Amino acid sequence: MRDRRFGSENSLRRRQAHFGPARAVVVAGGTRRCAIHLRTGEHWWQRPSREQIDSFARQFATRSPEGDQWPDLPDMLTQLPGIDVAVVRLGPDSVQVRNSRGRSVIDRVVGDEGKGYRYRVVEGTDPLGYASSPSASRLMDGNYHDEQAWFAATRQTDRPDAVVQLIELNDSPRAGDINLYAIRGWTFTDEAGGHGGLKREEFVVPWLWVGPDLPAGAVLDGSRTVDLMPTMLDLLGRGRAIPPGLDGRSIADRLRSAGAAGNHAPVD
Repeated sequence: MRDRRFGSENSLRRRQAHFGPARAVVVAGGTRRCAIHLRTGEHWWQRPSREQIDSFARQFATRSPEGDQWPDLPDMLTQLPGIDVAVVRLGPDSVQVRNSRGRSVIDRVVGDEGKGYRYRVVEGTDPLGYASSPSASRLMDGNYHDEQAWFAATRQTDRPDAVVQLIELNDSPRAGDINLYAIRGWTFTDEAGGHGGLKREEFVVPWLWVGPDLPAGAVLDGSRTVDLMPTMLDLLGRGRAIPPGLDGRSIADRLRSAGAAGNHAPVD
């Protein structure tokens, strides 16, 4: 057992000594997401394969299973109360999404024209619920679609933009080998409230823009929060200062052309 408060206030050397012998480290993020980091090899920098993640309990459990053998670790976790979905790292451009009723896979390709994302159900029912959405299910055709297409198709669902966000999170070293997300009303700490889950109310935030050349009363259908900084730079006349390769992009032109009061500028 490791002290839950042992963190960045300690030196790197102390943290390495503290966590080095552990086989698993669990970190709550925003109270509604839980990152589980697994060490199946000699060193922590060696990321486990999907097979090693699945068989982790069978390899390293210190007590006997209730049945004949330990089930796959992600399957065990999805059976716990309060778990919405478990997201398992399959590789740098692929994750598996699981709940107690089904499994799906998110794949990403990176090319000269940008990134493409594919979402497909591989077992049971769709754990993200997109198969029951007319707009989102049209993109579940086995092909890769860009981030704006997924954003527009899933924006009104209960888990908006999850296809893009879950695979992009996979790039971070702080993302676990397994990421757990809580259902409504549950958290991974004893704190009230929280954020970090996949539900709509945790994703949607209001934006109010006021400034020269921006039409009063106009409404945009939506954008990503990562678009905030490049949009502000663009509106301030510093568009050339937007760093290349930035995840977000300016929506200044959309704001300026939103039209008269009450008009909408759809997601492109």
